[in-house]
Amino acid sequence: MVDHDLKSPFLSSKPSDLPHLILAVHDSDSSIEQSNNHNHIPNTSSRNPFEFIGSDGLFVPAPSTLDPFRNDTPYIEGLYELIKIVICLPIAIVRLVLFGVCLSIGYVATKIALLGWKDKHNPMPRWRSRLMWVTRGCTRCILFSFGYHWIKRKGKLAPREIAPIVVSNHVSYIDPIFYFFEFFPTIVASDSHDAMPFVGTIIRAMQVIYVNRFSPSSRKHAVNEIKRKASCVQPVIVRYPHVHFDQSWGDVSLGMLMFRMFTQFHNFMEVEYLPIVSPLDNCKENPAQFAKRTSHAIASALNVCSN
Repeated sequence: MVDHDLKSPFLSSKPSDLPHLILAVHDSDSSIEQSNNHNHIPNTSSRNPFEFIGSDGLFVPAPSTLDPFRNDTPYIEGLYELIKIVICLPIAIVRLVLFGVCLSIGYVATKIALLGWKDKHNPMPRWRSRLMWVTRGCTRCILFSFGYHWIKRKGKLAPREIAPIVVSNHVSYIDPIFYFFEFFPTIVASDSHDAMPFVGTIIRAMQVIYVNRFSPSSRKHAVNEIKRKASCVQPVIVRYPHVHFDQSWGDVSLGMLMFRMFTQFHNFMEVEYLPIVSPLDNCKENPAQFAKRTSHAIASALNVCSN
């Protein structure tokens, strides 16, 4: 026997003097093999204690992640949805006509408001802004044609003097239409939107800040414009509660999405204005940290995880 103390080595100089205990752990099996003097004695694997009552055992479901770019109902399924679409077909024709008329009137009003206006850095003159109210009214009619007869709001929109910047989740084509009607903001958008028919003209009237995602200088210009216009932020979240039809974009074309909207009795939409997020340390907070706090406020209200 070796008398171990604080001065004695843990291992004998002669490996054969002491027996070895070997533990082998396998990822694919929960059993632990023990070996004494190089003789492996496997333990019996655990059994399901509830097998006698027909239980298949306990299991942990795989983690699920909320994908904002996936539509939950890309196809028409169920007898109820088919019957509803057939009943709503005559209503869909009326809604389509209303959509076309409102879009045309808004386009003409916006063209007149932009006529001869070259100053893109200052707000529109008052008479031009008043003419844009025609377009905003048409926008509300467009929302009505899509089935948004009423829109539920929570919280209160802060005055522009207090929170000039609004940050929101973007899950549907309806989001920008609602925001155009609600407070006619200046938006940050891809420069490719300018070439879109009808919509591109209306976007230009909003004094949009164009950004090319692949151009570092364009991204820097967009950041400088945002800094010039505002400081505090108000987060806003949009929800589309549904049972049979998901109104968000994803694996569905714009034409199919519009058709499904036109053939619904009513589409639900909820808008929640969250508390204002202000920079810490007298506006000296790190921009990345400020953005992280803002995204965390939105993620917490939506009950999702933020990166």
